[in-house]
Amino acid sequence: MNIIRVQGFFENILAVHKWIYYYGSLTFFHFLLTIADFYLIFNLQFKCTFMERTFYLAPIGLLEITGSEQGISGISFADHVDTVIENPVCLRECVKQLHEYFDNSRKSFDITHDLAGSEFQRKVWNDIYKIPFGKTCSYNDIAKKLGDKEAVRAVGHAVGKNPLAIIIPCHRVIGSDGKLVGYAGGLWRKKWLLNFENKDVQGELFI
Repeated sequence: MNIIRVQGFFENILAVHKWIYYYGSLTFFHFLLTIADFYLIFNLQFKCTFMERTFYLAPIGLLEITGSEQGISGISFADHVDTVIENPVCLRECVKQLHEYFDNSRKSFDITHDLAGSEFQRKVWNDIYKIPFGKTCSYNDIAKKLGDKEAVRAVGHAVGKNPLAIIIPCHRVIGSDGKLVGYAGGLWRKKWLLNFENKDVQGELFI
């Protein structure tokens, strides 16, 4: 399943421009171009205006969640809540599923995403999204899946740009030697999450 939802506003407007170029400077097609431009501007403004955010207090700290009716666009660790807000309707399902995850009653997420990233980043994020609960994968493994075993560094950079902590589980990506390396929320959170997902295993996996 492709978890990245790409909006084609610019592609649509470019198609209209090409159409006009092909048929020449006809008044009717200039009219269509104007309508298409307004459509693009309206949609971009609508998306920005209605971007919502909320916070969820997880066992490992405060999570800031951002998104809109289009989907969830960001989950990151926050130091504090800078304003008191109610959970917007479009973010409530995400909060609910995060709560279920930390309550140990959910092992996968079913949430619409609205992410921006390069083609390579989206491929890496999709591969990370598929790592099962309680399992891990190395940066080298992901590079091999993408067909370029030399792209380990690029994979690491894409992992570091992951916009959806927990839901796109980059904490499950570890070094090829089995060591914990790199996590935007701090290695102690990465260790906590991995041990949490493997708490049925005798003892802690990562000390």
